[in-house]
Amino acid sequence: MKIVSIADTPLASVCAQSLGTQVISLELTRFADGEVEVTCQAAQDLGSEHVCLVFQVTRNADINSQVLELLLIAGFLKSIKVQKITALLPYLPYARHDTGPGGVVGSIDVIVRLLKEAGIDEVYTADLHAPEVMKKLVLPMHEISLTSFWADFARSTILPSYKGEECVLASPDEGWIPQVTQLGKALSLPFVSIEKKRVGTDQTKAISVRGEVKGKTVLLFDDIFGTGGTALNAAKLLTTQGAKRVIGCFSHALFAANALTDLEAGMLEHIYVTNSIKDGHEKASKKITVVSIDNVLCNQLAQ
Repeated sequence: MKIVSIADTPLASVCAQSLGTQVISLELTRFADGEVEVTCQAAQDLGSEHVCLVFQVTRNADINSQVLELLLIAGFLKSIKVQKITALLPYLPYARHDTGPGGVVGSIDVIVRLLKEAGIDEVYTADLHAPEVMKKLVLPMHEISLTSFWADFARSTILPSYKGEECVLASPDEGWIPQVTQLGKALSLPFVSIEKKRVGTDQTKAISVRGEVKGKTVLLFDDIFGTGGTALNAAKLLTTQGAKRVIGCFSHALFAANALTDLEAGMLEHIYVTNSIKDGHEKASKKITVVSIDNVLCNQLAQ
């Protein structure tokens, strides 16, 4: 297997090292009218090869344009007759749009069909928003769970900072209760549940907490920090219920709309996010620490 990527990114390099292969860089040429062309100086080395396309979404860039670039890259690889395309997409765009009107599969179904049509044969991605929906899609989808990663990280890095304090786990999204349950078992910590209601397309409001948080440090886990509304509302509610502090851990940091401004003003004392999405989040706020999942992704791919 050979690794292909737009430039030699850190993730691509780690994957190449893990697989004992090399990174072959792709180039995107942008024309004055906004159209894009994909080229590769080493295209002759890819023919009849099984390639792994490493593609990371970049924050502060139009998500739909990036999806189109991914499709164009896959189409280019297919045109030079590679044998198979495995896509490593740490964050899968549109994964949250898993259900449409009437309970049918939502926009993610269209995106995955396009990926298949462009030439992608299988996808590896981390912490899907709705894993059960992926079974209905037309491409083999391999979810890389980060639950063990977060358990190890909390045990080695977060919890020692609050030694002697009583800690509990929580999630602002009921969809993450199974993961928080696993984390609780791994860390020997209890968890509380948060009830919420939806108040807009990208917004929810936490309305009640089941469990005791008074005087405790709460570790809040979720898959996506989008606008931040869900997590920040949960942190506010937990604080009003007497929590000593709220620390957040999020697998995918989109920081959409006014998320960074709201984070600064909100009740989350600090958040840890992975580098599944590119663009130096740690420079955006002192409240943010970025942790790398490159080895986790690449080790799973190597298996």
